[in-house]
Amino acid sequence: MVVSVGQNTASGATIPPLNITNPAPGLDTKGFLFNHGLGETQLLNQLERPGGPAGGPQAALQFPLSHFKGAWSGNGFNMLWAPRPGNESDNTLIAQLTTEQWTFSPTLGGVRNRGLEKQDDITVTGLAYLQTVQNVTNTDKGDGSRLSSTFGSGLHFEPGLFLYVPKARHDGVDSIVRMGTIPHGTTINAQGPVPVKTGTDFGGVAGKPDFQNKFIVNALPFPIGADPANPKNRIIFDEELTLERKNPFREPEDLTKFNNADPKVRLITRDIITNPNIVLANAVSGLNVLENITFEVFTDLSPTTTGAITGGGTTNISFLHGRLAPQPTPNDDPKPKTPAVDTKPKTPAVDTKPKTPAVVDTRLITSGSANARAARMSSRFWIERVEYELTVPQTMSEGESLLIMPALKHTPHEPPTPKFMITAPKGGLAFESKIKAVGTQIQYSQVVDLEFASLVWPHASVATLVPTDAQPWTPEIQTKKAPATAPAPVPVPQKPVGGGK
Repeated sequence: MVVSVGQNTASGATIPPLNITNPAPGLDTKGFLFNHGLGETQLLNQLERPGGPAGGPQAALQFPLSHFKGAWSGNGFNMLWAPRPGNESDNTLIAQLTTEQWTFSPTLGGVRNRGLEKQDDITVTGLAYLQTVQNVTNTDKGDGSRLSSTFGSGLHFEPGLFLYVPKARHDGVDSIVRMGTIPHGTTINAQGPVPVKTGTDFGGVAGKPDFQNKFIVNALPFPIGADPANPKNRIIFDEELTLERKNPFREPEDLTKFNNADPKVRLITRDIITNPNIVLANAVSGLNVLENITFEVFTDLSPTTTGAITGGGTTNISFLHGRLAPQPTPNDDPKPKTPAVDTKPKTPAVDTKPKTPAVVDTRLITSGSANARAARMSSRFWIERVEYELTVPQTMSEGESLLIMPALKHTPHEPPTPKFMITAPKGGLAFESKIKAVGTQIQYSQVVDLEFASLVWPHASVATLVPTDAQPWTPEIQTKKAPATAPAPVPVPQKPVGGGK
């Protein structure tokens, strides 16, 4: 028998953030599989099966992409400095609480990349993903309770690929690649080194990510060409960042409800806007994170590999990129000359010397012509193993299964609530007994540098995600038996009920 238990309001509404773990959009790659690495006999056998090669041998996903399975959903925060038409101001600060969903496909098989001369062929493995994000900022209440199904709440839609690329002779490191397409008119190709797998089955390092000292985002603008690591180059727009009063150059204009709340539970603050990773730190502040795996991908050369991983980048449509024009080449004479007039006809001279073709430099001439050109992107992921405490709502016999959610501690930017399918071990489980269950959680932080009006304007997004499906778990055998006065099993409800914030 399957039962869900949890907390609801008096009216029966599910308490956020439980309402964010709705099914993520589907991503069906059934019947498609790259065939590199399969013999001819294997391929022929697969072709004879209904549905094609989906049921045949597959190239296994490598660590850490092997943790990206199925559908995930959660909550987070999104901020950006966006261009603004007109003469009053050239930018608008946007700050939004979000919900989002990621769906990962099964492996796409092995993709053969052919080498040249001394470079052997390599086999690239990977999976497809689909990311969707909604705005749930509720300015009337100062929280994130706006329904994600509200018309116009959609913020982001991104189909893409995660790839595992074995090292080439020239770079010497295995890499992870994220390739994505965004409807604004930008595509990304970001790369980074594969993290080292530790000796645990999960493969992570002990504890939570260090958001306090190590993983910090600076979302303040800086001039194009300036060193972003130098704090003196960062520009503070104090009017937009003063959240205690309304501002027409900010969306939402009115964030006063967020700042009238208890400082311990404020969801949008000046500090959060300038360092959105605070949202991630708040989300795990009440969780027992046993270990975590982290990796980062860049569209520029990764500073962690000293340029060993080449390639990557962003591309933009013309509207975003801005005006292009040819630049003068070193062979051009900048001084125009008036041609001499010769009235005598001459036999045309034949120049047999080969000429160097004119070189056209397609760099952006004027930064003011760009409308939010996405110049670069970096994103870091943390895959976390989290231990939760669950309360068994009824006596459970050995082998019986029950859907249970943990009651999470109340913290700012509370993480999404996972679901566990608990199977009672030998001897069963007692009514109201406390058990431990371990599940997986994903956090990410992403920054896209937008260029317009002679500045670089960071666009930062963060989120915490859990699987939308119940995670199976069998707890340890209990020594105490169920009390004789334990209540009868709870009937199966029509739909799952929440379980804490």
